[in-house]
Order: sequence, then C-alpha cells, then structure tokens
Amino acid sequence: MSWTSEEQKRAYFEKNKDKLNANARLRAAKYRKAHPGRQATAVARSYQKHKAKRQAEGRESARKWREKNRERHRQMCREWAAANKARCAANAWIFKLRKKYGITPADYQLLFEEQKGKCAIVGCGRLADHIDHCHERGIVRGLLCKQCNWAIGYLGESTIRAAAIIEYLRKHNGS
Repeated sequence: MSWTSEEQKRAYFEKNKDKLNANARLRAAKYRKAHPGRQATAVARSYQKHKAKRQAEGRESARKWREKNRERHRQMCREWAAANKARCAANAWIFKLRKKYGITPADYQLLFEEQKGKCAIVGCGRLADHIDHCHERGIVRGLLCKQCNWAIGYLGESTIRAAAIIEYLRKHNGS
C-alpha cells in the first residue's frame, strides 16, 4: 500500500485500528508458539536492564543527597544503629564471614550442623564458634572451640612445632 500523505496514513490506521491490532495479536501469538520462552527471556532481559538503570539512577541520586547533607546523614545513621543494635551486629557478622572467610551464613550453618556444634579437633562438648582458616590460602578448615583455635594461632599453624609439643608432653607426662 502506498501512501500519498501522512494524513491518509493516519486516517487508514485510525479507521482500521481494531483489525490491525487483532492481526498484530495473532502474529505475536503465532511467534510465541513457534518460539517458546524466547519472548519471556527478552521481556525479562528488558525488565532487568530497566531495573538496573532505575537502581543506578537511585544510587546516584542518594549519593548526591548524602554529599549535600553529610552531617544529617551521619546523624540518621547513628540513630538507626542505636535503634537497631541486633541488626547491626548481624550485618557486621555477615560482612565478616564474607570478607574475612569468604563464606555465607548458610555455609557457616552447614559446617556447624556437620560438626554438630562441636570442635573439629577434639570434639569436646565446648561450643565450636571460632572459624579456623588457612591464612595463606584463605580456605576455611572447620569450626573450633576457643582453646583449640588459640592453640593453632600460638603454634603459628606449624605442624613441626605441634609435633614437637606433643613429643615434649609425652616425654614429661609419661604417656
């Protein structure tokens, strides 16, 4: 169909709007049937992109506000922290797990349940609430009680020193 003017084109579309929309819906349904999941992922990608853009704009706006109202923001943070001490402590613990040990609270819970809450070295009845990790490789080895964790720290994680201490104790304790 060839249009002689924009007005003719608009008039045609206005006159046949329902018919054209119905045809468009049929074509879309046919496409969705032929390509299941493709439209859903395209819509999801579009939504994620739009959401990311909105979040970035929101972060930028918040950053500008914080710069402009630095003292007010600090005061609001202090008030919130005072009113939410337990939540602050939980957030600090989660941050420490991720930053220092590279694990999530779920990973910690799994370790705790595997060890039944007991020390990984002696299995004593003491609560294993210290995370033992290799300082060189950054790998979590297990959960220890306070005394075992400190002992490894004082030994400098040296197996040679640990063996020498065991030998010393056997020699002088007669066992």
